[in-house]
Amino acid sequence: MFCALSLSAQKGKLNKAKSKLNKTSESSGSGKSDKGRDGDDGDGSGGVQTELLVRSIELVFEGVCYVVGPAFFGEANWTDLNIYPYYDGVPGEYTGWVETDSLDGFSSDQVYEYKKSDLRANLNYFSGGSVNGFQTKIDFRPFFLVGIDVSYSHWYEDILEDNVELDIFSIMANYYRVRTKYVTGWWGLGYTRIANDVNKGGFAYRAGVDVFPVDPISFRMLFKQSFINETYLNELHV
Repeated sequence: MFCALSLSAQKGKLNKAKSKLNKTSESSGSGKSDKGRDGDDGDGSGGVQTELLVRSIELVFEGVCYVVGPAFFGEANWTDLNIYPYYDGVPGEYTGWVETDSLDGFSSDQVYEYKKSDLRANLNYFSGGSVNGFQTKIDFRPFFLVGIDVSYSHWYEDILEDNVELDIFSIMANYYRVRTKYVTGWWGLGYTRIANDVNKGGFAYRAGVDVFPVDPISFRMLFKQSFINETYLNELHV
């Protein structure tokens, strides 16, 4: 697995990353209006304008939900979890649909094994020139549609006689949008915290896909972005 870690426009050095992550926002204190009531000029038009604005926002929100809802969530059709990828000839993480007209539920050639939940733990090591690190992760899927994972990453860099370290903790809730025999696709929302000299946390989101073309090969692509102070931390796993 290859992992690329980038911080906004900064690349490479952990000290630069820490400096960027420690940057805090400054309030300018300007931009305040001298008017006591914005948009209300005393003739009652302000109320009409506000009502029109609210209705416009409602229409835009309804339109976004109509388009984005199915794209992000799809249909929650039941798909059983495979024992493991390529088990008994089933390529991916999901067994897909099984249909039968048998009165007994399943005919003899349709019986298959599956599991209701999935628990995984793994440890990965990353090497990228002067910066190296490892990540340990626990991934739990209580049922086929949603899951939660907790990860801890440790990055280190040797600069002359100094050793610079950066630790990242993350917890994510995942929704598995694509659940087919050959492709698993998901997105997630959660929280990331940076330790060491930063000690800050923030909102994080990600999207990923696993592809199972042929036994025993699989491919993964995962992008994650965490917002810390005024900057952001990008992670790309391939």
